[in-house]
Amino acid sequence: MKKLLLLSLSFLFVTCSVLADCYLTMDAPNLAHKEIIKQVALIEISNYFEPVADTPPTGLKVEDCEYKLTITEISDQMLLILKGPKISLYADSKLKDLDGFKQALFRIILKEKPEEKEKICRTHGALLPDNCTKSITSASETAPIKSTNEVSELVWQKEETGRMSWKKAVDYCSKLSLDNYSNWRLPNKDELEKLTGIQNQFPELDKYYYWSSTLAKDNRDYAWGYNVNTSSLFNDGWIKNRYSVKCVRDKNGSQSTDILSKESKPLPVVEESREETTFATETIGEETTDNSLGWRFVVAPTYMAGFYDVIDIYIANVEEKGEIEDRSYITVAIAFIPYYQLDTGLRLGAGIGPSAILEIDENNETVDFMMTPININAGYTFDSGLYLRGGLSLLNASGDFVASESLGLLGAIGLEIRRKKMISFGFEAGFDSASVELEKYDCSSTTNVTSLSNCDKSKETVYPIGLMASFHVIF
Repeated sequence: MKKLLLLSLSFLFVTCSVLADCYLTMDAPNLAHKEIIKQVALIEISNYFEPVADTPPTGLKVEDCEYKLTITEISDQMLLILKGPKISLYADSKLKDLDGFKQALFRIILKEKPEEKEKICRTHGALLPDNCTKSITSASETAPIKSTNEVSELVWQKEETGRMSWKKAVDYCSKLSLDNYSNWRLPNKDELEKLTGIQNQFPELDKYYYWSSTLAKDNRDYAWGYNVNTSSLFNDGWIKNRYSVKCVRDKNGSQSTDILSKESKPLPVVEESREETTFATETIGEETTDNSLGWRFVVAPTYMAGFYDVIDIYIANVEEKGEIEDRSYITVAIAFIPYYQLDTGLRLGAGIGPSAILEIDENNETVDFMMTPININAGYTFDSGLYLRGGLSLLNASGDFVASESLGLLGAIGLEIRRKKMISFGFEAGFDSASVELEKYDCSSTTNVTSLSNCDKSKETVYPIGLMASFHVIF
């Protein structure tokens, strides 16, 4: 079957490749169904960008018109990066294999060609639930599906609404007017758990987390939610996280087209007690931003490979005057890297560090080096917690042998875990090219060294941070 599908796709692509002026390369080591995926990529890139071939057309230079597709598998997801003439795009998927590739590829296409949304959603809407659903403010949604649960007697909203914070979810359901009913609300955790038995009635169900209105016991910063992939509840969803939403109403509720305002209709909040679930009401004010995370504060112990170059020069300079006893050094320093996470995935930040101090004692004298790097950076965080960031860095250095310092570029890739928690953790690897120019002495031509000023002096540029690896604690 796989071979037949590959032959069919190859046949379909013949018409695209005949007149191709560009070609496609694909970097996807150890990817299953690689040949099929490449044929799909050739067809869709030709359909929505420009005709591409499997190999460079005759007479075409490598740099003339190359589309490069990089595919990385991360756990149960895929990350795609497409670079070509005048484009550099990326997207991730929540699926694996061929379906995961198609989902990410069409997300890339929609970023560059939003005018093709209707066509793509008509043919591939099932793979793109986040991109092909109506706006959450729409009042003309598809009629809801009734729950089959006879105890709850609930009517469930059918249309997917997108992801939002807990407060926005409560507000959205409270203000929803659908099918001439206004008594919609966010389901409590016990009602939300009924999704286990009725998932087959929601073909477009987001394979993610859904909010309930039940707050966690003893901590109103967390709420209960439902994990569609594991069909289970969890009670540690930070209320500023963005989860999916399905509103419900009681089957026998009164029918009305009026939507009560927030001021006249307190929003329902369900609180869990030790003995029973009690209901309370609370007016929740508007959030000041559409961002679900806002400011995040990162403390990062950091290992710096480049700091050994500073140590080498300092030891060499000191040894020109005499021996030193202790040559053991630790190059781990602390960085503080706050950033602001936008709802779109974009992140903007600045940082101080990793800061480090070097002191060497020799003949009752001390030579030292101190640096406090600062940087500004921007990046993108994916739903999986994987992120990329880059920016400018300046190394503020002082001490003996420091001649000057220069700006450099910063680039890093990292992963944040436990993102449902208020305090999360992460790991990062990167490179910082901020440099410092150090004085380097050679006393081999001096017979009596009483001072380094009698020796030959040169200057050497080093990169004190260089390759770095960090462990993050994020508040």
